[in-house]
Amino acid sequence: ALHRARLSPRGRLVAYRPGMDEDLVARLALEQQVRSAISEGRVVVFYQPLIRLADRTIVEVEALVRIRRNDGSFLPPDEFIPLAEQTGMIIEMGRIIRSTAMRDVMAVQVATGVRLDLAINVSPREISPELVAQLSDELAATGLEPERLTVEVTESSLHERIDETVSLLAAIRDQGISIAMDDFGTGYSSMSA
Repeated sequence: ALHRARLSPRGRLVAYRPGMDEDLVARLALEQQVRSAISEGRVVVFYQPLIRLADRTIVEVEALVRIRRNDGSFLPPDEFIPLAEQTGMIIEMGRIIRSTAMRDVMAVQVATGVRLDLAINVSPREISPELVAQLSDELAATGLEPERLTVEVTESSLHERIDETVSLLAAIRDQGISIAMDDFGTGYSSMSA
């Protein structure tokens, strides 16, 4: 109950109920599975294409993260992403995703001559001065031009530390990187014009 109360917004009161022990054991097992996937290189990037309808050309890909289990199956992202955000593992996962995706996009260009743009999701937890520097370093290391990269942020990332977040996003944009709002498929935004 204490663990649940600490994870809840605004320190909500949580009473113990039977079954919480099993929930905690399952959470700890999932946390260990994610940690081992990061350390063992089982964080896998898949790509969702953006197709220009006029000529059916793939013009951009969005990097999507998956975790490969030891048995070869994949852990659903809705199971591990919230945990990764809560524990801070999302920061290391983000580095892996960005560097892999940038290298892959450049490898496609070298192999085929096709110049794809790249979109990556950034967790609110990742938005920091370190992210600004890492993006610059990752672009330089891979050779991907900043104007070909879009950083997608959720609207929720603007609700906390708004002044700092806006400043950091402006620093990312000043590198030539595009910023896009992503509602994570909810189809809803509370932002007004």
